[in-house]
Order: sequence, then C-alpha cells, then structure tokens
Amino acid sequence: MHKEIVERKKLPVMVLLFITLITFICLSDLLSKISIGSIHIKMFVTIFFNILMIALCYVEFSKCKVKYKYSIVADQFIIHKIRGGEVTIVEDIKLKDIEFIGKYNNCDADIHTSRSKKYICSTFIGNKFCCVYKVEDKFKKFYFEPSDNLMNKIRLLKEKPIF
Repeated sequence: MHKEIVERKKLPVMVLLFITLITFICLSDLLSKISIGSIHIKMFVTIFFNILMIALCYVEFSKCKVKYKYSIVADQFIIHKIRGGEVTIVEDIKLKDIEFIGKYNNCDADIHTSRSKKYICSTFIGNKFCCVYKVEDKFKKFYFEPSDNLMNKIRLLKEKPIF
C-alpha cells in the first residue's frame, strides 16, 4: 500500500497573479489614452480589466482548494479528488490494465483514447506523467503528478508476475 497527496503550491499562483495584475495595469494605462472620436474608453478598459482580474483570482484560488490523493492498494491504482471535506474517487484502475505510464512527452500518440483528464495541481508543467489504460475495448488517458517513489512502486507491481 502506498499513498501520497498532491496539492497546489500557493506561491507560484501569487506570483502569476501579481505579474498578471501588473500587465493589466500597464495595458489599462496604455489603452486609456486611446479615444474613439469624443468617446474615451478609459472607463470601459478599467472595468474590463477589473472584472477579468477578479475572475482570474477566483479561478486560481478555487484551484488551490483542490488536492489529489494517489493510492496503490493491492493491484489497484486509485485517484481521489479532495475539495474541502468532500472526497470523490475519480479513477480506479487495475495495474494490469495500464498500457503505458511515463513522462507526458513520451506518451504514445498512436493510441486513440476516448477521453483525457488531468489530475494535476501544479501551476506550471513540472513533473507531469501520462497514464494510458484499457477499459473494455477503449483506451483512456489521464495526466498526473506522482513522486518518483510512487512511479517505482507502480512499475514494480506491474512487472510482478500474477499467480
């Protein structure tokens, strides 16, 4: 049995929002000097950037509340989504059904998948892995951020012979 919890770090989010805010302020100052005939667009630009910044802050802070728990129990790989006190199982896969697991840039593009999901908390690409598995006759794919320890455990259990 192995489990780990991945959550979004708040410092990169704050830095990203700060840089975005500075960019919006600069754009607002530049665009406020433009006028179309007798209409000055300063008020419209300011309102637009304020609404955009509030929406961006809401989206980013709501993403900070989401955590993912990756678990290996016997021959099952389970991913839980944790939002506040609510825990839901988003993936429950038998290790023998996994066709490919590795870095996302090594993911086989030849396999046609019926869906692709992301169970990632990082702001930037970072340590992203891809998992392609088979359910009935369809392939499904998801992206996640495991530790090296979890990846080693999955590889060891996949290679272990089944009695």
